[in-house]
Amino acid sequence: MPGCGLICVCLATLSGAPSGLAYTNYYVVPVNPAASPPFTNWATASASIQDAVNLALNGDTIYLANGHYYLTNEVQVNRSIVIRSFRDGLADPDGTIIDAYNFAGKPVTNRCFTLAANAVLSGFTLTNGVVIGTNTGGGCYMVGNGTPVLTNCVVAGNTAHLGGGVHNYAFYGVVTHCRIVNNSAGTWGGGIYLLGFYSVIKDSTVGWNTSSADGCGLAVNSYSSVSAARCDIVSNSGHYAVGFIGAGAISNCVIRGTTNSMGAAIGPRSGSGFNNSVLDCRIVSNYCGGGYVSQNIRFRNCLVAGNRSDLYGGLRATISSGWVESCTVANNQGATYGGVWLSRSGSTSTICNAIISGNTGGTYNDLYTGQAGVTNGYYFSCCPTVELPPVQGNIMKDPSFAGGDCRLNQSSPCVNAGSNQAWMVSARDLDAKYRIDKFSDITDMGCYEYLLRGIMFKVR
Repeated sequence: MPGCGLICVCLATLSGAPSGLAYTNYYVVPVNPAASPPFTNWATASASIQDAVNLALNGDTIYLANGHYYLTNEVQVNRSIVIRSFRDGLADPDGTIIDAYNFAGKPVTNRCFTLAANAVLSGFTLTNGVVIGTNTGGGCYMVGNGTPVLTNCVVAGNTAHLGGGVHNYAFYGVVTHCRIVNNSAGTWGGGIYLLGFYSVIKDSTVGWNTSSADGCGLAVNSYSSVSAARCDIVSNSGHYAVGFIGAGAISNCVIRGTTNSMGAAIGPRSGSGFNNSVLDCRIVSNYCGGGYVSQNIRFRNCLVAGNRSDLYGGLRATISSGWVESCTVANNQGATYGGVWLSRSGSTSTICNAIISGNTGGTYNDLYTGQAGVTNGYYFSCCPTVELPPVQGNIMKDPSFAGGDCRLNQSSPCVNAGSNQAWMVSARDLDAKYRIDKFSDITDMGCYEYLLRGIMFKVR
């Protein structure tokens, strides 16, 4: 068995850890021959995380000294306590490693943690968790009707059927300021699987994960409203980096570097029929196409640029309903279809205030409209290479970008040429400018508003 690692902080230093006034603090170290209950000081600290958890009551805190902890079974936390790493008074996620210690020939495999109630896990690396069969959450499984929180953690190198790194099944579960990387799932959610009614991941990186089904980075599956916000979803491999299986939304995220053999960077599972939203996102430099507009999915205020695939580069919309609102689809490349593929006359998809320009395809560049009548789904949009119905506010002109970043020049025909929508009243573009500025009171086409240099935002 490998050694249990070095504790990089001496016990004398650790004895200065803050102590609660109303609650009890417990202490854990990787190895301690002098361990003795109730583990309320560093000298007698537990060498077992689970033993300390079993003694703690709601409101208590458990401090783990930095080091390498090898588990023989998962740690189960079913009460409202805080478990955090400790090194010289600070959290140490990279130096405090919770290792599920799964190896070839081990009789029983296990994940690292199960969190329930209002438990908080902060400042750790969770690694080598493996759950087999239909089990979920290789690194961490969050469950129950409370608000468990996983924060400031690295979840890496774990494997499960669903949610290779994390399975957030808690009603109000929160994953925040984490790095979920290099995990794998046998089906959905290579990095993280969101299933709780109002579970959320925010301010995190989800990268280099794999899955054999939808959501190689993030899988969303709920009957209510789960969400991802301000996340960097990067270099995941599989079918959809963000896969919508049930109701949910992502906002202010960057989805980039996805690689797969089919699908797109973002898309819904066929037949899911839920309302999903992709809001204020940058979908860039993926190697599988940008997004799949179908099954009641809405792309709003997004940049879809620099994506490539062996079929279509930008957005694909088929017969099912979907919405593309105030998006810029530019500089994508597909072997057959470059920018937007709206492929059936029965489609009820709507594309409004969009810019579709600079895309290249082996057969169709900016736009493929399929059968007759499909172009009726376009309103107040700009495409320089395909004529759309001008009576619906569309223009066939060069959008005149300011550079490679798809922002508009002052002379752009897309400035003040859009259609104001109800959702724009207090909305911002990708540069945090108001969608309807108070100088013209008219929105621009695309995901960026143009304002003259020197003009200040008007206070509302």
